[in-house]
Amino acid sequence: MNIKNNMKLISIDLETLGLDTDKDSILQIGAVFDDLSNQLPLEQLPKFEIFIDEGHLHGNAYAFNMHVKSGLWQRWNEAKKVSLDEAIEEFISFTILAYTGRDPKNHLRIWSQSLPGGLASILSGEKINLAGKNIGKFDFHCLRRSKKFLDFVNNYCSHRFIDPADHFIWWETDKVKPDLRECKKRA
Repeated sequence: MNIKNNMKLISIDLETLGLDTDKDSILQIGAVFDDLSNQLPLEQLPKFEIFIDEGHLHGNAYAFNMHVKSGLWQRWNEAKKVSLDEAIEEFISFTILAYTGRDPKNHLRIWSQSLPGGLASILSGEKINLAGKNIGKFDFHCLRRSKKFLDFVNNYCSHRFIDPADHFIWWETDKVKPDLRECKKRA
């Protein structure tokens, strides 16, 4: 049976300096747009990456060392950084442009105040699907520090998040959802 899927989604991933969603610094927001009706290889999907400087660093040594080893810390130090609210504005612009078929690589700042009729006028009532391995429990709770993000989610996004781990649970043996490494093995 060949089933056509018309879902569009934005997969989000944050890099932080720890697991305290209220205090630990967000270093980076990454996102990938996928239109499942026109599946492309990951390398060809529109991607978004932005580095954040909240004016101070808060976190733990384990997370810091992990980012040093991965090279993210060096990339963060060398990158242009913006505030969390500026990052959210850029993320929303990327998301709206990707969802509406415009080229997000050349995205313009289209924050809702600058649009006649706001974001709803270009989304035509369509709700945005947010996805990610940790979107429901971690990433969303970090990003809720930004009122702009909360307003965006409350007004334009589906109230359900998509977590890929839900598709790779082995109900007979798993006691918790599989981590990303295990999901990849099972895919």
